[in-house]
Amino acid sequence: MPLSAARVLLHPPKRYVLSFGGDGQYVEVADSPSLRLTQKFSIFMLVRVIELPSSGVGMLTKNPTPSDFDYMLYLSTSGEFRVYFKEPDGTSRYVPGCNISDGNWWMIGGTYDGAELISWANGQQINTRYYSDKYVRETNTVLHIAHGWAGYAPIEVAVAYIYKDKALTGDEIQHNHLNPMSPVTDGLVLWLKMEEGSGTTVHDYSGYGNDGTIYGASWTEITHDPVRTLSPVRVLSNVR
Repeated sequence: MPLSAARVLLHPPKRYVLSFGGDGQYVEVADSPSLRLTQKFSIFMLVRVIELPSSGVGMLTKNPTPSDFDYMLYLSTSGEFRVYFKEPDGTSRYVPGCNISDGNWWMIGGTYDGAELISWANGQQINTRYYSDKYVRETNTVLHIAHGWAGYAPIEVAVAYIYKDKALTGDEIQHNHLNPMSPVTDGLVLWLKMEEGSGTTVHDYSGYGNDGTIYGASWTEITHDPVRTLSPVRVLSNVR
């Protein structure tokens, strides 16, 4: 998915991302009420697939136990991402995305507004499925990045967002795609910049205190920045 024809800048500078290359390498975020999604939501990651997984995995998974997720960004063995959530009665709902295994950086994710579950990639709508008036199952389980219920994800992650009670609009998603270090903040409950460069903690900048603990993953210094900013930035009314 190409960026828009507008000029892009590698700004603000970003030096580090987290690399996940094997089993037992993941980030764990403790449960909190802010991460228990109810109905409207948005979940996104800026990610690069290093190699295809041998089995389908959750790249971002609440309740990372076999087939028992609450919500998930999933990577298939063919390189396609999907967006899932599970209803309180255990019914799974999902929408397919697109193939992201070309070695490039992708801003991928999904939104649900109580009627439409939509997949997005690099600011563009990919697919839509209609699930009217559904709710997300809420459990007091941890959230994992790059270590889902079926295996591990060989990926690099530059940023991760979760929005509660808010389905981002197309304009807001485009803004976040072009300005991932300055996202829309309305409804934002998880914002991991993956920018620390050392240590075993990734800090949450949403204000909700959902810091993550790193297990096995390594910091990678990047020579060219995956984070791009549109110049000039289009100001959205609800971007703080």
